Amino acid sequence: MTPTLLILAGLYQLTPLKHACLKYCRTPVGFLMAEWRDGLGGAVRMGVKHGLYCTGCCCALILLLFAASAMKPIWIVALTIVVALEKWPRLPNWLSYLFGGALIAAGIAALL
Repeated sequence: MTPTLLILAGLYQLTPLKHACLKYCRTPVGFLMAEWRDGLGGAVRMGVKHGLYCTGCCCALILLLFAASAMKPIWIVALTIVVALEKWPRLPNWLSYLFGGALIAAGIAALL
């Protein structure tokens, strides 16, 4: 896995966009209650909107998973656990910052 990709993914973990998307992606029931729309068109709009939130929440980690698929399986396991933990509603938001710092540190270590 390239150090640059690790550092960029770690930096994305620290952005306000990541955390705004994570808020909606963690609680799909809350999203549905707030954004409910009737009919097929409403369902499609809700699905697209929630999909965009989930993409914004996890896009950097998913790119790392994609890159790691050709690497060691331990990266795939570790990143899968990170994604699952981030989506757990009762875990604190600071975990994303911790994961971001860990990714940045891993990228810097790989550079050295």
